[in-house]
Amino acid sequence: MRTLSIAILLGLAAGVVLADIAPDHLEFEADQVPLHLLIVPDGSGPGFPDARLEDGSTWDRPFRVRPWVWIWQGPDEPVPVPGYPAEDAWFVTTGGGVGCPGGSHPDGPADAEGWLTWTDPVAGGGALASADVQLYLAGLPFDEVLPLTFASPDLSGDDTVDLTDVTLFAAALGTGDPAQADLDGDGDVDLTDIVRFVPAIGATCP
Repeated sequence: MRTLSIAILLGLAAGVVLADIAPDHLEFEADQVPLHLLIVPDGSGPGFPDARLEDGSTWDRPFRVRPWVWIWQGPDEPVPVPGYPAEDAWFVTTGGGVGCPGGSHPDGPADAEGWLTWTDPVAGGGALASADVQLYLAGLPFDEVLPLTFASPDLSGDDTVDLTDVTLFAAALGTGDPAQADLDGDGDVDLTDIVRFVPAIGATCP
């Protein structure tokens, strides 16, 4: 039986040592769809309620994920972990992007059913073109790809938006690779992307 009582799960969570878990799979909300989010090294980008759906509308609520893990000498099936600490969960892209320390932790510990929630902006950048986003728990990645795509004005991947990024962005306008400089996720690099890029100039990791 896959679902344990909340009381049992809370008891497990109290005794779990992070080194004693292994990722199994991720659970998403039933209507979860791919989301596109602008991230800036100083965390000044939009939060998850302002993430864009494929039709250009906004998500209008936090992003939630429930990790299921194996626990050493625990149940004989994967379980969620209520109270899982926020500081031991973060995002990384397959290209090595996001980067800024603490920039993609969830809002707080997992809730009583094991769900992790992200509301605030993500601080990071770099290596985001066509990159998959993965969830890490205690330094271990889940194989499943999150239904997220990130874009950042930090095109060079050095965690700072500076002259190098201005040059790269200018080269992408109209003729460049839209996957890297398409900050609003509409498939083009145009005026709406300029509006998102300019306020981020000078941003760096906290």
